[in-house]
This record gives sequence, C-alpha cells and structure tokens, in this order.
Amino acid sequence: TQSSEGNIYDASSLGIATTGWQNNTIGFGTRTNGVLVPPSLVQDAAINTTNYVSLLGASDGQGQSRSSIYDVGFDELNGTGTIAIQPLLPTQVGATFYLSSLPVHLVNFSLQKKTNGIQLLWNVTDETNMQLYEVEYCTDGNNFTRLASIAAQGSATATYSYLHGITISSSLYYRIKMLNNDGSYAYSPIRYFNNKEALSIRLFPNPASAFLMVESNMVSTKASLKVINSAGAVVTAINGIDFSSSNTMRVDISTLKAGLYYVECITKEAKHTFPFIIANNK
Repeated sequence: TQSSEGNIYDASSLGIATTGWQNNTIGFGTRTNGVLVPPSLVQDAAINTTNYVSLLGASDGQGQSRSSIYDVGFDELNGTGTIAIQPLLPTQVGATFYLSSLPVHLVNFSLQKKTNGIQLLWNVTDETNMQLYEVEYCTDGNNFTRLASIAAQGSATATYSYLHGITISSSLYYRIKMLNNDGSYAYSPIRYFNNKEALSIRLFPNPASAFLMVESNMVSTKASLKVINSAGAVVTAINGIDFSSSNTMRVDISTLKAGLYYVECITKEAKHTFPFIIANNK
C-alpha cells in the first residue's frame, strides 16, 4: 500500500471521501532522455515534504538532487545536477548499435575553427526519406542541447554546414541527430573541440586498400587508435602513439574485407571517431 498524502488523485471511484483531494487528469509531455516528463501539475505535490524524505530519497530516478518541496514520483521537475541515470534507448544498445537504421550514410563529419565561431561540416549519401538534421552541442560530453534543425535535401549526395557563432571559452562537443520521415533516428559520432587546439585527423587514401595513413595535428598528447568495423568490432588496436615525433602513421589494413570502417582516436581528453572505406580487399 502506498501513502497518498499530498498526492493528486481521483479517489471517489474507490468510495474514499474526496475532502482535501484535487481531481485532475495528469498528462505526460515529450519523452526526454528516455523518460516521459510529467506536467507541472505535479510539481511540489508532496506538500508534507518531511514525510517523503525516506520514501523518495534525496535524489530522483535520474540521479538529480530533489529540491524542497518534493515532486511526487520518479522525476523531480526542477531537480539539480547532472542526469546520471536514464533508460537505454535503441540507439545506445543492441546488435545494431553501431549500424544506423536509417537509409542515409554519413560519409564525413568535421569541425573547423572560424574567427566568428565553430563551423560544422558533414557529407551524406543515399539520402532517402530523410526529414532533417539536428545540430547538438554540450560542454561535458553528456548533456547535449539542440542548436539548429536543417531540412534534408533529399539528394543522392549532399553537403551541409552550420556555423555555431560562439565565443570559444571552453572545450565543446558536437553531434548530428539524423531523423527519418517515419520518426526513426540515429546519431553521428561525437566530435570534440579543444579550446587550446582543435584536433584534426586526416585519413588517406580514402577509399583505402592495403594501408591507411593517419595524419594528426596533435603534438603533445599521446593517443591510442582502434580500427572498428561496421558491426562495432575492434579489428585493429594500436596503443601509446606519440604524434610529437611524427604527425603521420601507417596502419596495415591488407587483411581486412572491403566495407565501411571507423578509426577511433582516444586521448586523455576525449574520444574521436572518423569513418573510412576499404575497397578491393578480399
């Protein structure tokens, strides 16, 4: 049995006296971080907060700190702190985690520092039934905010750009949310911008065959590289790379089958992913 003190509830159908009760219909809002957000109607609904401290705890279901007077239920609407817990979405787990369910293929996604901000550039192919692209960014790598929505061109190949007019004072993370007409979506790899120096990785030749050259502008940061196939499996791993001695390294891919792959560059600051194609290999 749950305590109903302070809740908003239709008790008359159960033969309970309605004195002191409010009869309201609670509708949920748009799903955010995998959670159906309750309406403001339930905010501060736990009037006798002291009775709810032991029941609800100091944090809500997403790990945010509750604020007095408590809201009833899983989500504290005006909770503070970073969301630490959230339901896993289809785009985050499962056999197709590394495979976009959308018909569109993201060929390239990069950042360029400009005098008036940061410019995002991305190229796609097979843009069938695509609706739009949403540009998102954040400063912590987790809590992304939408910057803009850009309508899809509906072309066999298409190039897009967006200028984030911002005074650069911190490191920034960017991603592209790709939405189909049927409501399905997928995310691009996250791109990281370091305020001190924007990481630049160039892969060539691309498409590649027997080998792949990786060129980086990193001069003071050690890194690790992984080559990942389209199913998400690591097929090559190289640790302890020091680009300060040479800004280019050669990666042997002669034993890999043709297809789409990713180079994942990992530094102590962040992880960066860059796509490339292997052609003509067995």
